[in-house]
Amino acid sequence: MIHERTINLERNEKKYPDEWLLIVDYEEDKRGQVLSGIVSRHSKEDSEVFCLPAVDNKDCAFKYTGKSNFLKVYVSHFEKSWGIKALIGLDFFRYFRVTIDYKAGHLITEPL
Repeated sequence: MIHERTINLERNEKKYPDEWLLIVDYEEDKRGQVLSGIVSRHSKEDSEVFCLPAVDNKDCAFKYTGKSNFLKVYVSHFEKSWGIKALIGLDFFRYFRVTIDYKAGHLITEPL
């Protein structure tokens, strides 16, 4: 489902319980934690939120509103001049089989 309304993320658990959110035009605090933004996609199924196409090449953040023992994901801000769009650490990748297709420019993950 697609929405175009700015929300305060402290209230998102009530509006979108146990759902994945794709958030654009977001504001973050000094630590890089998302405070508010526009929920562009939301679903209980992560595949519906992570699906392509991307959101018009906008910077985006993902958030799961439910409780998870799986992993925590943090969003960091990168200056556009750095040429970095995202940074994913080994603490995330250790849960997946990772394939890098350099020619196509894809990074593919499959749960172990």
